[in-house]
Amino acid sequence: NPIEDVAVNVQIIDDFGVIEEDISISLSAEQTRADIKIDREISGGNHIANIQLKGKQGVYDWYSLMFRTNRVAEIVSVESMEPETPVGKKVRTTIVLNSDGIVKGSLTARLFDNYGRLVDEKNQEVSFQGEKAYSVVLNSENILTNLGKSEYFLNINGNQADHKAIEHFFLQPRSWDDYDVTMYHFGPNPVPGTWSTTDRQLRELNVTTLAAYTLSNSRHANYKIQAQTRIKGVESPDSGPDLEYYEGMKKKYLETNDKSILVRKYGLKDTVYLNSVRDDLTSMIGRWKKFSPSAY
Repeated sequence: NPIEDVAVNVQIIDDFGVIEEDISISLSAEQTRADIKIDREISGGNHIANIQLKGKQGVYDWYSLMFRTNRVAEIVSVESMEPETPVGKKVRTTIVLNSDGIVKGSLTARLFDNYGRLVDEKNQEVSFQGEKAYSVVLNSENILTNLGKSEYFLNINGNQADHKAIEHFFLQPRSWDDYDVTMYHFGPNPVPGTWSTTDRQLRELNVTTLAAYTLSNSRHANYKIQAQTRIKGVESPDSGPDLEYYEGMKKKYLETNDKSILVRKYGLKDTVYLNSVRDDLTSMIGRWKKFSPSAY
């Protein structure tokens, strides 16, 4: 039982992390129960209620629960017309809405670059029952990054009924017209959720180009890219995947002094190897060229 007056703080957030309600009530030292009424109409979908019991010495206890409310209407799907968009071109999407009854409201579309900057916004009135598709066209002229996202907000009777977002990839023109500060990648790849921190740290170091990152990680980078197109067999024999081959060859030579044993695993006169290099480069450049790499 509490030995002092305390406060109960209740914060309700939606599944996008948006705070929908923030309530604080006081409890006397004798109270062991509190009924909290939420007067504000919250949007449909999933919600998390975070509850804290706070006193003079900080947080004494906490509890979280998830609950779901029915949607008056919903965004069934958002589909982009193009998987990759040259920067400056229109971003065209189709949004399918659905409602059991007749509803009227508004659909807001916003386009952001990977710095979180709002690049364009469009609003349109909607009226539908059952499923109905709407088209949205956004302007990507001021996108500064490869990766961006568009978010869609469906509002009915002044309340947010649903919210969805999709990613877009923008083809950025890159020119090597100044010096670059290249950061080579060592260690594990950044995990989802850490890119904003990685981005901030790299900007503090004045890094302009990332090298040797994977395709999936390079997608999140707000920098020039040096494509990782290393061909098998070009590493030094002192290390790399062919170390065992060359160590074995060296051991046999020292045992026999037979120079015919000294045969390179790969050679530029080997047509099979050259054809495999050509095939590998064609495949890798095809995947990397959308980043307009400063080097391969």
